[in-house]
Amino acid sequence: MAFGNTEILVIVLIIVILFGAAAIPKLARSLGRAQGEFKKARGEFEKELKAGESESQAKPFAPAAAPVVPAAPPVAPPVVDPEVKPEPTKVQEADESE
Repeated sequence: MAFGNTEILVIVLIIVILFGAAAIPKLARSLGRAQGEFKKARGEFEKELKAGESESQAKPFAPAAAPVVPAAPPVAPPVVDPEVKPEPTKVQEADESE
């Protein structure tokens, strides 16, 4: 989508009306600084990206080994003597006395 001369002229006139003629150089300066900061940040990002690529090519990725967890010792089931009866609990004693 390209802007023609008429469209650009209309946009400039709207900017002049909204901000005033004195504010336009200040806005242009701010826009230029923002563009410079953006280019600098983009350059730093590309530099870090290239450094990361060269590191990954130098050292092949090796996944970490899974930690070794010892198995739990086997638990013997409780020994139940069929001749020994368990002692009644307080709830059972209250039920028997009623």
